[in-house]
Amino acid sequence: MSDRQTISVREVRKIALAVFDKLAASGIETIEVGRATYWSVFPTDIFSAEKPDLVVSDIADDLGDLRDEIGDPESPLSLGLPWHALHHLAGICSALAAATIEPSLSEGQVGGEAS
Repeated sequence: MSDRQTISVREVRKIALAVFDKLAASGIETIEVGRATYWSVFPTDIFSAEKPDLVVSDIADDLGDLRDEIGDPESPLSLGLPWHALHHLAGICSALAAATIEPSLSEGQVGGEAS
């Protein structure tokens, strides 16, 4: 059996819109993010056979970069390099997921340090 999978961008887009519509329908319009930093893995390392290095990422950086990329279509980080935007979007989606599971997860600091 092969590990290879095919991902339809059109299908993922449809699913993502449905998820965001469900969030809005449930009354979730915003979340409070008390923990600005979070753990992530660089995109090219996610399928590594070895344990990847963790990277400390930042929600404000995610939102700022995405806003810049959407606001400036001529930016070299715009759609010319979609991996960058997708990586930041993944961080925001992870923050949304954490906050909808347990609101207290968006409080504090990575590693349990006090804010």
